[in-house]
Amino acid sequence: MNKYKMFLGLVCQLVLFLVWHHYDPIGADVMGFLFAIIFVGLVLRIYFAPIKSKRKSIAKFKAKHNIPLDQPHKVDGILKEGFFRAN
Repeated sequence: MNKYKMFLGLVCQLVLFLVWHHYDPIGADVMGFLFAIIFVGLVLRIYFAPIKSKRKSIAKFKAKHNIPLDQPHKVDGILKEGFFRAN
């Protein structure tokens, strides 16, 4: 159910953006451009995050979802991505 809620929320946001673009194309384009810049900045910040902060984030995620730290999980793949890779 949570997957559908997230998908429905994204679809609703897209529809609202398209309606806004119909009535105010310049304002919607500017806002879309700003959101794109913010999104790219966040992705790059996550991708180039140091290993220490990546491990801290993984530990928080595992604690939140009651996953033991020594148990492998797909979130551990984050340490193998980006400029700062853990060996």
